[in-house]
Amino acid sequence: MSRLVLACLIFVVCQIARAEDFPSRPVRVVVANPPGGTADLIGRLLAKKLGEMWQQSVIVDNRGGGSGAIGTDLVAKAIPNGYTLLVSAPGPITTNAILFGKLPYDPIKDLAPVTLIGFIPSLLMIGPTVPSKSIAELVALAKAKPGKLNYASSGLGNPSHLHGAMFSKAAGIDIVHVPYKGGGPALIDLLAGHVEIMFNPVPAMLPFVQSSRLRALAVTSTQRLAVIPNVPIMAESGFPQIGSTAWYGVLAPAKISKPLLRKLHTDFVSALAAPEIREALVSGGAELVSSSPEQFAEFIRRETAEARELLKVSGAKRE
Repeated sequence: MSRLVLACLIFVVCQIARAEDFPSRPVRVVVANPPGGTADLIGRLLAKKLGEMWQQSVIVDNRGGGSGAIGTDLVAKAIPNGYTLLVSAPGPITTNAILFGKLPYDPIKDLAPVTLIGFIPSLLMIGPTVPSKSIAELVALAKAKPGKLNYASSGLGNPSHLHGAMFSKAAGIDIVHVPYKGGGPALIDLLAGHVEIMFNPVPAMLPFVQSSRLRALAVTSTQRLAVIPNVPIMAESGFPQIGSTAWYGVLAPAKISKPLLRKLHTDFVSALAAPEIREALVSGGAELVSSSPEQFAEFIRRETAEARELLKVSGAKRE
């Protein structure tokens, strides 16, 4: 046996051994948004379950800013040993590069997809200062007050931005985009009446709808949700083109070893199958869809191409 072959065998055995021993210390799950948004909710649910499975601390590290670029770049530049991971919405992975032109990281080259988590529809919400009880009434109000109503988003290029831009264009209304550093801060201002309109994924918004602190006018799913059956889908309200759902996924730094990537994939899929996680997300309209790293990588490539077209259609742009 040649020295080269022997060295390769030793390297592979060491990589497998490291994967089997993982984790031997706390793991950091980065969420590229402030607390309170859907990615944060998902990250905390997974961190709790993985902590139980691994018998190690799994810490959620909220790194908002730059429309998700700051937290995503942190993971992209981390040591690829599995101890720094990312739970992400599509913005930092697919649309940011199109909107901003240049990022401090390459979403394809610098990140290794672990698994897709699933798809979550959004609610079209209005705050307490808006009297509208339907989309038709909201459109009439916006037309009567052009440029006076604001719609919040969790950041440029995120689904809440694209949905708002598409709604504005399709309805022929002039509403002003106000981007935030995450869904949590945007939600706070919506509740306080500082902004009037917001699209945001269902799980994070559901408690505020059920407590009547916010009014849901429509949902972007293909059918009504059992948990809020009186809320129509966008198509029923005359906007079938606004029916997309946001996806969420787990990524690691590129160059992570294949054995460790496989272990992470297996463990995250197991965590997603836990009844308490499924109940928390599915009850909010989520469709949980785990995938292999290869399938997730191909999905990201397709989504990036589709995002380019969606940005053109929506009229969303960098402010």
